[in-house]
Amino acid sequence: MRQLDKASAFRKPQKRTIIELYPWSIKDSNGDGKGDLRGIIEMLDYYEALGVGWIWLPPTFPSPLKDRGYDVQNYFGVHPDLGTEDDMKELIREAGKRGMRIMLDLVVNHVSDQHPWFQDVLKNPESEFTGCFVIRQPGESISNHISIFGGSAWCELKDGRRYYRTFDNTQVDLNYDDPRVLEMIEKVMRYWFELGIGGFRIDAVHLAGKTVQDCLTDAEPNKEWTGHPKSRFALHHEAMTEFRPGTFKILRRLGEIAGDYDGAVIFEAAPPDPADADGYRRMYDEVDIRYAAPIYFGLLFIDWQAQKVKGILERMLDKVPPGATFLPHLENHDRTRFTSRVGSAQAFVGMALVLGMPGNPLIYYGGEIGMRNARHPRIADDPSQAPGDFVRDRARTPMQWDDSAHAGFTTAVKAWIKVCGDYHLRNVKRQEANPRSMLQFTRALTRFRNSLPELQEGEFEWLESGNADVISFRWRLGDQQVVYALNFTPVKQEAKLPRGLTTILLSSRRPPNSWNGDESVTLRPDEALVLR
Repeated sequence: MRQLDKASAFRKPQKRTIIELYPWSIKDSNGDGKGDLRGIIEMLDYYEALGVGWIWLPPTFPSPLKDRGYDVQNYFGVHPDLGTEDDMKELIREAGKRGMRIMLDLVVNHVSDQHPWFQDVLKNPESEFTGCFVIRQPGESISNHISIFGGSAWCELKDGRRYYRTFDNTQVDLNYDDPRVLEMIEKVMRYWFELGIGGFRIDAVHLAGKTVQDCLTDAEPNKEWTGHPKSRFALHHEAMTEFRPGTFKILRRLGEIAGDYDGAVIFEAAPPDPADADGYRRMYDEVDIRYAAPIYFGLLFIDWQAQKVKGILERMLDKVPPGATFLPHLENHDRTRFTSRVGSAQAFVGMALVLGMPGNPLIYYGGEIGMRNARHPRIADDPSQAPGDFVRDRARTPMQWDDSAHAGFTTAVKAWIKVCGDYHLRNVKRQEANPRSMLQFTRALTRFRNSLPELQEGEFEWLESGNADVISFRWRLGDQQVVYALNFTPVKQEAKLPRGLTTILLSSRRPPNSWNGDESVTLRPDEALVLR
């Protein structure tokens, strides 16, 4: 059994669920076709009703948007499309009034080529900031490394100098061999913590700890390469640049800073196998678990079958140290929408699974209404994509608030990207009127997390369902228990239940009701059932 730690920063406030709000796609407050911070402020009552405790915003800093904000030009401001620093301050205040904390996305591996440091390097070969990047002079040797976005990791300047980049050629990798880089990141964190944010999601930190020598050392050929020109590091293994010792030096320091403000740091650093529990355990062991934790990526890639899903979760939860938090999720701004992956019926099962887990589950905006990938081509240029790839913008379309033009996202003639074509049938207004909708189901699940003593203070335990197609688990506090039974198939399934259950709290296929105490249940197709 696993008991939640009450002292961790992740437990404050008690509403522990994190929601990712892609800021350009939530709500347009000024009619320019782009979402903004004031639009999010307008919708805070909705997110309060959804029961979330944290709002994670992908990068909101000034940026050329070559990679939708992950190419940061200035860490100490707000992108003008999104508003002003005063708007951010108001968002922080208004979220706080509703028991929610704001989490910003912090890019630590690289900066935009428009960042002042690199601009100085471009103009002056003798720039004082040369050491903040990995730069080779004309004629100096380079390695055979390949960029994740394709091509050599080394980009050549007009004067023959070359700089190292892991991603797009406009995203210049930082060099943490130079202490000024970590000092700059520390200043950024303290700046925003002082303004009242609750934490940071750290982007691609597994790549940030490499040394200059790592960048210069040739990688061994990757015999498993499939031939795709933009597969991860293509011809070469990532071993020279991922999870170097410096990665954890950075993370430990970022966790210390978060601890100074009773804040939290969650970080993107999946092992090569995203379900490798031992790989995540090594990360937990390297950070202060009161304030820092890795996001768990195993559920994004696993075949959606009960035994496979339960197997990776059992192994993972067994590795999470006492006092640490677990951060499971099903979808995000880089991956396909979960409903598009498993269908509308199983989306209920996935939501019940994630919101029934220990720790701080993450949900992605629109997941609470089962939003799907858009089918239309992207509008924003995406440097990470090759022909035939999943286009990330398909999972970044405007939030579907109602059935009016642009799904109620904007009053502009044209939105920054087209709304998904099913918004007339799949939107908040329609689902708020339907007590059996995905939205109402999600609200009920978060309400349980936020109010039931069993889920607040109890212990988590896997149950034996007696059926390979059903996952069952419970939360127990003394004599009280809450049991989840999840059918992963489109047909009826029998499942065992523990004794003492008297009430159906929630189901995706039947209304709440009293329970006759039977120690087995016939789950309906695709049913997610919660009993107490």
